[in-house]
Amino acid sequence: MKCLYRLGIFLLRSILPVIALFNASISRLLNGRIGLFEKLDQFKKENTRPIAWFHVASLGEFEQAKPVIEALKADQKALAIVVSFFSPSGYDQLIKKPSDNIDLITYLPLDSKKQAERFVRTLNPSCVFFVKYDLWYHHIQVIKKLKIPLYLISASFRPTQIYFSQLAFFQRL
Repeated sequence: MKCLYRLGIFLLRSILPVIALFNASISRLLNGRIGLFEKLDQFKKENTRPIAWFHVASLGEFEQAKPVIEALKADQKALAIVVSFFSPSGYDQLIKKPSDNIDLITYLPLDSKKQAERFVRTLNPSCVFFVKYDLWYHHIQVIKKLKIPLYLISASFRPTQIYFSQLAFFQRL
């Protein structure tokens, strides 16, 4: 199953530039990731505080994370909050109207083993929150390997979901 997942990510990475020629949203998704690691490096140079990283797919998931971010920031004022998006719709909205509680808004790189390792190690969060179902195998694997506390919020699971099938490789993390 992992091989199929990796193949799928590889194919996605290969075909997205072609789709971007005809789709503005995909174009924004790719263009927004240009210089991603340089921006992370710069943020880390300027920020020595512990980091809480929230990953959301889009604006809807961010809205679900907002109360948790606010409560965490109120409780731990020295904590830097990083929010990553997969979708340009959420990213674009938050960049236009940033929150005082958020120290960095970024995209999540596509879920290859190498990029996930680089992203998590560079960010080096003290805790991670994934919202709903935007779960990325290689990112979760690195988080687990580094023994970083990981929380899933606003998710609702049912026995019929793929997460519980024999094909679900998340079970073996």
